[in-house]
Amino acid sequence: MAATLLALAACALLAGCATAPHWRSEHARPHPPGAWRLSSSPAELSPPVPPWWEDYRPLIPREQDTCALLQQSAQVDEHLRLATNHSLQPQQALALWSWLARAPLSLRTFAPRTALAWLSRHVLSQGRRLPASELRPLCERFLALVVMRPDGYLASASNGQPSQRMGQVALRDGALMAGNFVVGRLYLSRGGIFYPLDDELPALQ
Repeated sequence: MAATLLALAACALLAGCATAPHWRSEHARPHPPGAWRLSSSPAELSPPVPPWWEDYRPLIPREQDTCALLQQSAQVDEHLRLATNHSLQPQQALALWSWLARAPLSLRTFAPRTALAWLSRHVLSQGRRLPASELRPLCERFLALVVMRPDGYLASASNGQPSQRMGQVALRDGALMAGNFVVGRLYLSRGGIFYPLDDELPALQ
């Protein structure tokens, strides 16, 4: 059963939110008091003014290369890893995408590979080079995001570290879900409320 869920989640990881079942408001029933909650209000899903991200400064250890951390956590093959301060070319994104499609997937690598899959799709959809000046902030911003794993745990998108189990994973309305959370979806946590990010991750632009 676990292997089947992991295989289904791997398909969602590669397909992305564009073809995987979308988060819908009817799945957003609050958790019991004192537990993590999932925002369902359209007003709550909109970033505050000014955009919260302008004030966000992740705590990054000195000399920490967050892009390298993401690739290391995803266990990317050495010959595919980007060097520090290098741009991401479309052909490199395609090579990374191909690797993601065939590399064995584990629960520990699921969340960072979800982030890498998003980065690959982002570059391929734009059809242009992503310079280091844009790539670095994106990798840093993944430090604030979590991913729902196929075992029901939320895990850090940057290092794969699991945090809290949100429930038993089950197929509901065409989506793999644990509680109110969609497997393979990126979420932003603010004040104990989780905000599901859509296909284009506008909060990361």
